[in-house]
Amino acid sequence: DALSKLKECTSEIDENTETACSAIKNHFLRCSKPLVKLLETCLPEQSKEVPNLVFQSVNSAITYLCKTDGEHIFELANTCVFKTNSRSIRCERRLKTKFQQYKNKPPTKNDICELANSFKPCLHNHLQDSCGNQITRESFMGIFDALTVPCKTVTNNQIEYNTVNEVELLD
Repeated sequence: DALSKLKECTSEIDENTETACSAIKNHFLRCSKPLVKLLETCLPEQSKEVPNLVFQSVNSAITYLCKTDGEHIFELANTCVFKTNSRSIRCERRLKTKFQQYKNKPPTKNDICELANSFKPCLHNHLQDSCGNQITRESFMGIFDALTVPCKTVTNNQIEYNTVNEVELLD
């Protein structure tokens, strides 16, 4: 039922008058609502906000890409981000550990936002060490910031800071 509603909603998009960016801006969140609702039914109570967070994050990232120049978009294909350095290994390990914990206990929206917030300095330092070009670093930080825009609605008062969820930074 959710997929048929999604299909029905997307079939109403006029491809002759809308660009990919305008179609996403005007229809993505509305058309994906049935899918969000379906995913919510599969999750425990504390995790029911996660599907909406994911779709909001995707929407935010696409909005960012639609407003960004081509040079910054192409830099997202730069393989420097995959270089491993000693400072990033610990961050990677912490992320893997956290994802393993999420398999046993599904995360809340706050858990995900807290993890993303604590990961940002790791990503920044990794890019500084691995990607020499400023435009490349701006591109990756820009998409990261866009993906985490929905977390901005979670105020610091709502986030319980827990060192287990934080991704540590190596100096």
